Amino acid sequence: MRMILGISNKNIENKIANNYYYKYEIHIVKYSEQIIEKVQFEKEAVIIVKSEIKGKISFEEMICMLKKLNIKLHVKVIVKELSQKLKEFLFAKEIFSVIEGNKFELDNLIYLIENPQKIIYKNKSERNKGVAT
Repeated sequence: MRMILGISNKNIENKIANNYYYKYEIHIVKYSEQIIEKVQFEKEAVIIVKSEIKGKISFEEMICMLKKLNIKLHVKVIVKELSQKLKEFLFAKEIFSVIEGNKFELDNLIYLIENPQKIIYKNKSERNKGVAT
C-alpha cells in the first residue's frame, strides 16, 4: 500500500518515512496533481496532506477527484485553521482525520495514521480539543 505525503515539511516527512518504510511504499510530493497520479491505480492508500498544498488543482478539487476514484482512502489533513466551511466540506467527503494549527506534535499525526477511524483536532490555543470515535 502507498503512503503519499504532501506536507512540505522535510523533518516530518523523514520521520514518517523512517517509521513506516516497512509497512508502506512512501511517496513525497509537492503538488496536488501528484497525489492523484500516485494513487489513481491503487486499491488502497494513505494520504497525508496540508490543505495549502501547491498545484494546478486546488485542495478542494483534489479531494473531490480522490473521492471519485474507486479506491479505499485514508486521508489525513493538516490545516492552518479549520473554518466551519472547510470542516463541513471535509466531513461531507468523509474525511474526519484533521489536525489544526501551524505547529503540531508528530505524535498526533502518528496517532491518526495508527487509528484511521479517529478524529483529532489540534488547536493553536488548546493542547487537544477532542478525540472521538
